Amino acid sequence: MEETIISSYKIECRMKSKIISLSISCIFFCHLLFAQKKIGLSSPDNNIHFTFSLIKGSAFYTVSYKGKAVIENSSLSLEFLEGRFSENLHLLSPIYREADEKYSLIVGKTKNVNEHFKELLIPIEETGALHRKVNIVVRLLMMDWHSVMNFPILKSSMNSY
Repeated sequence: MEETIISSYKIECRMKSKIISLSISCIFFCHLLFAQKKIGLSSPDNNIHFTFSLIKGSAFYTVSYKGKAVIENSSLSLEFLEGRFSENLHLLSPIYREADEKYSLIVGKTKNVNEHFKELLIPIEETGALHRKVNIVVRLLMMDWHSVMNFPILKSSMNSY
C-alpha cells in the first residue's frame, strides 16, 4: 500500500513537472511570436531581398543583394510636428503586388521600357494617442529597388503648416 502511494506521488510530481515545463515553453514561444513580426519581399530575379520587421513596437528593415546585407537592421523613424513616429507601432495587413510597367524614354539606349517588378505595401499604425498611419511602399526590380512613403491626411496635420 505504501509503495502504491509513493509510486502515485512520483507520477503526480512528474506530471506537474511536465505541465510546468510545457507552460513555460508556451509562454516563451508566444513571446517570440508577438515580439517580432517580419515580412519580406524578393526581386523578380531573387537577387535583392527586403525584410521589414517590428521589434517591440519599433520598425527596422534590411536589404540584401545576392545574400550579402547592404543595409542591416536599420531603424525607421520619422519626425512630425506632433512628435516622432518610431515607437508603439502596429503592423496592419501588408499588400503584395507583382506587375509590369511599360513606358517610353525620351533619350537613352532603348526607347520602350518594360519593367517587371514586385511591390509590397506596408501599412503601419501608431497605437499611441495620435493613431497616425504611414504606408511604406517598396518596389523591387531586377537590379534596383525603390521605396516611397504615403501619409494619410490627419486633421492635426492640416493645421500644422
